[in-house]
Formats: sequence, C-alpha cells, structure tokens
Amino acid sequence: MHPKFNELTCLLDKAVSRLLLRPTPSDVTLDSIRVLLLYAQWMPCVREQEDEVENDDPAPRFPRSRYNEISAGAVLGLAMRYALLMGLDRSVLAPFQTRDVLPTEDHISKMRVYYNLLTCNFNLMLTSGFPASIDFDPEMAAKMARTFSSHADSQYPGDLRVSGLVELVALVNRTMRSSGDISGRRLGPACLMKLNMELDEWER
Repeated sequence: MHPKFNELTCLLDKAVSRLLLRPTPSDVTLDSIRVLLLYAQWMPCVREQEDEVENDDPAPRFPRSRYNEISAGAVLGLAMRYALLMGLDRSVLAPFQTRDVLPTEDHISKMRVYYNLLTCNFNLMLTSGFPASIDFDPEMAAKMARTFSSHADSQYPGDLRVSGLVELVALVNRTMRSSGDISGRRLGPACLMKLNMELDEWER
C-alpha cells in the first residue's frame, strides 16, 4: 500500500464530498465526472484506524474496500446528472455522426467519459437489480463505437474494450426492452435464446 494512502484517501473523500454536498456551477465539468467515475469504481479501502475495534485479537488486520452497491449507485447517479447538465448526452455523439466534422482529441475525451458512464451504469443495474440512474439510450452510442475505436486519437488501451462493452450494452438492452423486463433478471427462455444468438453474431 502507498505510504501516503490515508492522506490520498482523505483528499479524494473531500473532493467527492464537495461535489456531492457543496457543488457550484463551475463544478459541472468533465473532470468532475471523471472523479466520480473513479470513486464509484475504485472506492478506497477502509483506513486502519477506522476499522479498529477494542479486542485482544492479535491477528493482523487487512484493509477492506468501502465499496457497496448503494454508494456506487449514488455516486454514479450524480455523475450522470452532471453529464445531463453539461448536455453531454446530446453533444458527444454529433462529431461521430457526420463526415463534415472531424472528431478532435477533445471529442474523443468526452466520448470516453460518456461510454464509461453508460457501461458502469448498466453493469451496476444488472448486478444490483437497481434501476438505471438515468435512462440513457445506448443504441446510437453503440452505432458510433467502431468509428470511435478506429479513430487515430483512440489509442488508450481501454478504448477498444469500452467500445465493445457499449455494443454489448446496446445488445442486451434491446433484448430486455423487447421482453418487457428492463431489469434483465426475468428474461424468458425465448429471449435468452435470442440474446445468445445475437451474442454469437456479435463475436463474429
């Protein structure tokens, strides 16, 4: 563990608390959304002094993650609302939908954030059973995924992976909606068979 882990955790906690409890219009930025995404996916471990109890047990204590699905959902929900306030859901796809505008590095950065919002939100919905924080339609985002991943500025190791995840999100979301089960937890045999066929086709 980093020797300054506790101090770094305190700084992150303060930053997230400020975004949650005392936000201002100047906080509605892409960087704020990145901070919230980071926090939702990699919540710090409990500091040793927070986890200590009075007992005589000499066994060594190990840090444990503070992650829980309710906390992750709350933080992701805030990130999604910041994205809405920025109009990210309306503006981010436009440069990838026309040949008249070449996507810039700034457009690529925004798309990375948007794709992470979509995939994290959908993953949490499936694993926890919670409703989506905000119902962003992934269909158009998925159509732009290959354009995004093939762009010269999409060189991060995760760019191809997140593009594939967005396509999978759209595929599963389509099946869920066609079955009338937006939670994805009560899909019938016919829907599951159709989904498996579409997944096989996607892999090709």
